[in-house]
Parts: sequence; structure tokens; C-alpha cells
Amino acid sequence: MSQAHHNFDNLEAPPKLTLPQNFFTISIVLMVIGGLAFVGGLFGVDATRAWKAYLIGFFFFTILALSGPFFVATQYLTRAGWSVTVRRIAEAFTPALIPMAVLGLIFCLAGGITHIYEWPHEQYHDALVTKKLPYLNFGGMVIRTVIGFAVWIVGGMMIFKNSNKQDETGDQALNKLNGRISPVFVMLMSLTLTTFSVDFMMSLHPHWFSTMWTVNIWVTMWQAGTALMTIVILLLHRKGHLKHFITADHIHDLGKLLFALTAFWAYIAFCQFLLMWYANLPEEYIFWNARLNNGWSNITLAMGVLKFIVPFFLLLPRNVKRGKGLIYICGWIFFMCIYEVWWWVAPAPTPVLDGHGGGHGGGGGAADAAHHAIHPELPWLEVLVFLGFAGLFAFVVGKTLTRINIIPTKDPRLYEALTHHQ
Repeated sequence: MSQAHHNFDNLEAPPKLTLPQNFFTISIVLMVIGGLAFVGGLFGVDATRAWKAYLIGFFFFTILALSGPFFVATQYLTRAGWSVTVRRIAEAFTPALIPMAVLGLIFCLAGGITHIYEWPHEQYHDALVTKKLPYLNFGGMVIRTVIGFAVWIVGGMMIFKNSNKQDETGDQALNKLNGRISPVFVMLMSLTLTTFSVDFMMSLHPHWFSTMWTVNIWVTMWQAGTALMTIVILLLHRKGHLKHFITADHIHDLGKLLFALTAFWAYIAFCQFLLMWYANLPEEYIFWNARLNNGWSNITLAMGVLKFIVPFFLLLPRNVKRGKGLIYICGWIFFMCIYEVWWWVAPAPTPVLDGHGGGHGGGGGAADAAHHAIHPELPWLEVLVFLGFAGLFAFVVGKTLTRINIIPTKDPRLYEALTHHQ
């Protein structure tokens, strides 16, 4: 992947990407496995656990899909030139938001809310939860979910379509238009990501407060998206699809970004933990008690070691960030982002419904008397359901990549990207 000498006068756009049919066949098989596992879990294992597994897959692949338009918008917003040749991979994530919106509504309307969250059930309404009910209610969650996905899909697809249309027309006004859309999209995305993260994740602990939670969600979203984008770019480069368009300098920038996000994630996660541990307030330590007791302590400790310490030191050498073994580190970080979402959901309290489900991971206050501890279980059901969401995401992104130019050949900053160097 050494820096090649580019003859820009004779440089041709890469041909349309073709993926082997097995790729889509495997994606469909994974979707079927995930769907059958969810239905089987819903009716044959534990409906609450099945909906938790659904939430893990839905939430992870929603923020993963959202990381694409977010990355693209930041590049337009900062008028970055280096990223033009890598941008299309991130753009291809955007259409995956459409099926995720449908799956989000299914979760809300088909029983996910009532099976997983305590706040819809009156027996869990103490004084604190009652004060939150003007926000934490079924109708409000559905409306905010619809608004959030509408903002992400409309804004993201506008940027996506303008970028691809420019390949056909060469109209540089489309680039400027995306530059005006991007700051609006980023601001609205920040607001809707906040409500989305509070609704689907923070409200798993309805007594819990944290002003840093959305930042934690955001950095995990960006970290997972950057890791996957880098993996795809490295694979395409090895296959020769991005010859002369991607160099070791582009890979180095992606590696540096991933290194920075790894350090920033540790900063946010540790600060959130330290402040709550030091203050020792009941409305704050609920989250950590659920993850430091009942067999979860080693799983929580592994989060800090495996998601920060290991990738941090692996990414320190310059040659690693320029591609030597980077694909394996990206794969590890991507896996740990999945692990983190599972860690957010699995220990959380659930209502007791007809003698099934239920429990609290250990909190505080009078409401805890109605709960029992949730202990770690082998996540076989969660893995199977997650594979279904992974197959859907891979199918949509794969189809998108085969339909678009993987390099925006008429972008006015393409020359800057081609001549990019450290």
C-alpha cells in the first residue's frame, strides 16, 4: 500500500463494484436465522429476553448506519479534501437507516416497550418515575422515534443523492448544497440522537441520570462506523478496486482517527464512572451497581481493558496505522462496540410479566424491593438475533455499493484527495 505515483491525466474511474452472489446469499441466510431465533425466543424461551436481543441488534445497527451520514456531513462541514476518496463507503451506510426505521416501529408497537422497560407499568411508578412520565410514555417514545428517523433518513439521503448526482452532472453547486445541508443535519442529528439514546437505552434504568450518556453513545457510534469503514476500504484496496485512489496516507488518517476515538471513548467512559462513583448518589449509582454485582464485575472490567488498553497500545506504532495489521485491530474494536451495546442492555432491569423476565441489576430506593438480580447468561439467543440484523445491514450496504460509483469522480476536491500526503 505504498504511495504510488499518480498520472492524473490518464486516471480512470474504477468500474462499478461487483460482489459475489454468495455475499448476498449469506446475508439472506443470516436474516432468516435471526428472524427464526427471535420468533423462537419470543414464544419458546423468554419473550423479555428475545426483545432484549432484538433491542441490542436494532440499536447497534441503527447507530452504525447513522455513523455513515454523520461522517460524510462532518467532511462537508469542514470542507475536508483528504476524505473524498473514502467517503463513498460511509455514504453507503445511509440507506440502511430505512429498514432500521421499520424495525424500530415494530419494536415500539409489537411489545418491545412493555416487555423490556419498567416505566410503562404502574407498579414501578414511585415518586421519581412519576415525575418523568411526561417524557417517558409510550406515545412520546413512538413520536420521537419517528421524528428521529425522519431527520436521519431525509437529511442523510439528501446528502447521499446530491453526492451521487454530481457524478452524473458534474454540477459543483451540488457540493455547495451539501455543504449547507450538513451543519443543519449535524445539529438536528445531535438532538435526535440524544432523545434516541435516552429513550432506548437510558430509560432501561428509569431512576438513572447521566448528562454524559449521549456523548458515550455518540463516540461508540463513530468508533464502530470508522472501524467498519476502514475494514471495507482495506478489503477493497486489497482486491484492487481502489487502486491509485487510496494510499497509505489515507489509511494512516483513518488509523489516527480510530486511535483518537479509542482514547476519547476511554475519557468519556471513565469520567462518567468516576463522577458517579465519587458522588455515590442513588439516582446515579443504579447503572453501575447493575454492572458491578451479581457476576457482572469481570465483564465490566473487561470493557476497559479490551476496548481501550488493548487497541490503544496496538494502534500506537505508525506502521500499524498505515495498514500493517490494521484490519484486525479494526475488527477487534468493532467487536468490542457490539460487546458494549450488549453490556448496556443485558444487566438492565425488566418488568416481571406473568412470572417471566424481570429483575434489577441492583440499584437503590424503595422500587428495588420488587426486583431480583439479573445474572450473566450465555448470550446464544442474543448472538443469533444479532446475526439477523447483521445480515440485513450487509445486504443493504452491499447492494448500495454495487449501484454507485465507489469514488466521487467529479467532486471538486478530488484532486486534493489524490495528492494527499502526510
